Amino acid sequence: MEAGELELRVDPPAAAGDLAGEIASFTTVDACIDSHAHLDPLLGDALEAIGYDTFVRDACRVLDAAKARDPKRCGAIDASALRRQCASTVAATLGDADVCPWMVPSRPALGRDASCLAIASRDPRLCAAEETTMARATCEAIVRHDATTCAKLPLKADQARCKRDADRWRNLTALPDGGGAPPPFEATLHVESADDAGAPIDTNLAPDLGRGLVVVAERGGERLSVGPVSDSGLGFVAPSPHVQATLALELFASSDGKRVEVNRAELLVPGRSPVATPLAHSTLLAKVSKLEPTRGGTASLTVDGTIGDSSGTWRVHLQATTFVRDIVDAKTIYASPLRAFGDAGAMR
Repeated sequence: MEAGELELRVDPPAAAGDLAGEIASFTTVDACIDSHAHLDPLLGDALEAIGYDTFVRDACRVLDAAKARDPKRCGAIDASALRRQCASTVAATLGDADVCPWMVPSRPALGRDASCLAIASRDPRLCAAEETTMARATCEAIVRHDATTCAKLPLKADQARCKRDADRWRNLTALPDGGGAPPPFEATLHVESADDAGAPIDTNLAPDLGRGLVVVAERGGERLSVGPVSDSGLGFVAPSPHVQATLALELFASSDGKRVEVNRAELLVPGRSPVATPLAHSTLLAKVSKLEPTRGGTASLTVDGTIGDSSGTWRVHLQATTFVRDIVDAKTIYASPLRAFGDAGAMR
């Protein structure tokens, strides 16, 4: 049996067209609507059923914002996903990664959309920050103007959509000047109990750190989150015995690199109660041996010490080398969320 026969059937991708040509020939939103409003009756029924009666207008607003090179024009689009796509298109047109939409509009510290950063920066290394294999392959195909990576995807439907996106964006951006693979990646965690003779735990943190770090530039240094630091702290329920151990940290490194503060630490050990500061006692010390505060730069660090509470104490050693996927200015974090692009629309 062919593997493709087991795939779930999905709609075929739309024709690729030429996004750059459509932007260049755009005149007005109304003229664009007149050109594209002749929908198939069945599709018209579907759009009417879901209540999206400005679908064509919003699609044309993407071209309008890209032609005007003005991301503010994306704010009038109703659908949040299309609004993000609009911002990404403007960022690619401008070649300005700072225009890219946030991954989570209310949490700028998580950084901007990974594919948009790579496309707008013309840097295929940043595609490694995407979460899924499909998204990474499509990102690389668009940035490199080469659909070769699409052929490596296991599903034919994903291959077709990847190739379609690569063809559609091909003439919108310049080829990258260079940029190979991200810096060599290493992220290992060693955890052992300081209270009993239980077996030590060694974990590969690739799922947590393989997508890079977001650096927040503050006065006097840089703040960075290592691993999935929670919003409101850890709960009290022990994780499953079958999950891997994880260590999440929030660090502040002074500009001269001589001082590194561990502001927050969260340790999850399979089958044991979560441990997190400030409630837990900690002797954790961090050293940042290298931090290049640029997108695609290298970040190397080590963490050693103990962390524990009444449930137990753990000795930990973290060794990590990864890359910087985004730089966020602290002023953006502390500004009103309504001033961040995309949030006003998200409140609709």
